[in-house]
This record gives sequence, C-alpha cells and structure tokens, in this order.
Amino acid sequence: MMVQGIRGDSRLQTWAADLTASLPHAAASLVLVAARGAGFVASVATGLLFARLSTPRVFGEYQYVMSLLGAAGIFALPGMSVAIARAAARGHDAILLHCTAVRLRSSVLGVVVLLGIAVVFALRGKPSLAQGVLIAAVLFPLVAALDGPLAYLNGKARFCALAVAQTALALLPVTLVAAALLLRAGLAVTLLAALGATAFLNLALMRLTTSGHSATRDPDDLEAVRYGRRISGVYIIGLGHAHLAGLVVGTVLGPAPLASFAVAMLWAELFKQVMQILNVQLFPRLAGASDAEASRLLNRGIVRGFLPLLAVGFAAAALLPWLLPLVFTETYREGIPAAQLLIAGTILSYPGSQINNYFAARARTRAQYQIAASALLFEALGLALAVRWGLVGVAAVKGLVRTWYSVYGWWLLRHGA
Repeated sequence: MMVQGIRGDSRLQTWAADLTASLPHAAASLVLVAARGAGFVASVATGLLFARLSTPRVFGEYQYVMSLLGAAGIFALPGMSVAIARAAARGHDAILLHCTAVRLRSSVLGVVVLLGIAVVFALRGKPSLAQGVLIAAVLFPLVAALDGPLAYLNGKARFCALAVAQTALALLPVTLVAAALLLRAGLAVTLLAALGATAFLNLALMRLTTSGHSATRDPDDLEAVRYGRRISGVYIIGLGHAHLAGLVVGTVLGPAPLASFAVAMLWAELFKQVMQILNVQLFPRLAGASDAEASRLLNRGIVRGFLPLLAVGFAAAALLPWLLPLVFTETYREGIPAAQLLIAGTILSYPGSQINNYFAARARTRAQYQIAASALLFEALGLALAVRWGLVGVAAVKGLVRTWYSVYGWWLLRHGA
C-alpha cells in the first residue's frame, strides 16, 4: 500500500526524476572540482619543494621563466580552446585538428620571441636564465598550442576523461620536478622535467583524442577558426593579469624577491580557489533563472559567502607570521606583508567574482570585457609606480586591482551594462 501511495504521488515522482537526472551532473561537477583541487595542490607542492630543496634564487628564476612562457601564450591563440569546445559540442570533431594546426603555426612567433629573450640573457651574462628560456622556446609549441584536447573533451561532455587529463597534467610535472630537485639538478634540468612532462602528456592526449578523426575541412570549421582568432584577444587580458606582476618583480627586483612573491601568492590563491568552486556551483542556476531570480541568487551568494571568507581570511592573515615560516622556512619571511595584502585583496574581490560569474551566466560579455580591461590597465599603471616599494608595493597594487573587480562590477551591475 505504501509503495502504491508513493507511485501515485506525481509530485514525488517528479522530484525523484529530477534528482535522478541531476546525479550525473552533480558527479561531473564533483570530479571537475577534484581535478581543480589537484591543480592547486600541485602548485602548492611545487612551492614547497623549491622552498625546502632549493634556493630562493633558483626558485625565482624558475618562476620567471614560467611567467615568460605564460606571457608568450598570446602567440598560441588561447581563444581557440573556446572555439574547439563549442564546435565539438555541435559534433564537429575535425575542428580539433584544424584549430591545433593554426595554433602551431602561430606559436612560431612565440618561439622567436623566447629565443630572442634567451639571446639577451646570454649576452648579459645570465647563463642559467638563458638556458631556461631556451628550453621554454624549444618546447613552447608543444606546451602552449597542444592543449586543445582538454577543450574538446569539455565540449563533448566527457567530464571524467577531462578530469583525469587535468589531474595528470597537474601531478606528473610536479613529480618530475620533485625528482630533479632531490637529485640537486640545476634550473635547466628542472625546467626540462616540468615542461617535458607537459609536452609529453599533450602529445599523448592529442593522439588519443584525434584517433579516427577525419581531417576533412568543413565550412563550419573555418568559421570556428575565425571565431577562435577573434576571441583570443580577450584571453590576452587574462594572460596579462596572470603574469604581469611576476614579470615586473622578476625584472626589477630580481629572482629571490620573485620567489617570496610566489609564496605570498599561494596563500591568496587558496581563497581564490574556494571562490571559483562557489562560482562553478552557482553558474548553472544563474544561467537558467529569470532576471529577477538570478539577481536574488546573486545577492544571496554574496551575503552568504563574503562574511565566512572574511572571517577565515582575517584569521589566516593574523596567523601568517607563524604559519608562513613554518611551512616555507624562515627564508621567505619577507613575503608575509605581501601575503597579507594579497589575502585582503582576494577576499574583497569576492563580490566582484560573484558579479563576474553572474555576467558570464547571463551572457553579458561586454561587462566582463570592461572589468578585465580596466583592471589590467589599472594594474599596469599601478605596478609601474609601486614597484619602487618592493614586494609590499606590488602586493598592494595587486590587492587593489582585485578589489576593483568588486567596485567596478557593482557599478556596472547597477547601471545595467
């Protein structure tokens, strides 16, 4: 009788059907969050390995070469990843090969730029940096232009395969870096281990993903390539945000201060990862809601998330004078004030992060572009003025830029941009 009663309740049947349908999506979200967590763990592990097994100078030079490599990514047309994901979702599997071929040709410019930088370092009597940038130049196309399979898997909704690939790309390089540092290898060997692992995995993923794909060109593929070229301009802004401060610190202040800055950034990135996880969970609800409901969800997300983050951030900043030397050794104590400023800026950016997530979910691309472009301009001008005050000046600018996301995002939200 009880079973019959349940079956007769249409509302309960609807709820059960909705729950069953949502389980695969929830599992996929959990798997992707775990993969993101693996990436952050790999970043922290890299910092710890260099802090414990190497010198600040070598750590700083490693970070500097990685920043140069990341900035050179503009030549690999990073927006092509979006084009690949969109086309793959529509069943155009050949797009991966076509976009990758375009990216490989474009990445030759990045190789030339990096080779030029390596020559400059050699002429200035900095052999370790010259060797490191030379290795980055040789492997640049394989590292920066062959990550299309990740976008393809995302477009095909093969989330488990995507998570496995992301986890492998995070953990294998850091494992080889650990081996190189334990063997007391120099900067060149350590970079070769990290970048070589990434290049190998990219090649393997490309082979596995494109197996059986036709290379026949489709008119829609040509349009996807054109779209990827156009949107790559937007991604250049993101690369600027990611690497500008590191390049300024490494160029003006030197490798050792850059190592301390990298350690300081790790503490702030912990909070940023939490914020991104919250954004991932809220995004589908914002995208599917009405305008009024989306606004309500946004306001509730900001209120519920900001105060706990503020409390935890305040506690972390207060404990940093004890925690940072304990975890990363006394050598990096000078990074404590910078880490505190970066944590403060990251916490204050939480409303802006939620607002930007709202703009993305509601397809308000112009507002996203306005925030990102203004923030990059603010950061470039601020760093030019503040670098004279060392790490504290750079961290203060970085923190203010992150706070700007909240201030300007709120203004755009209120004025309907």
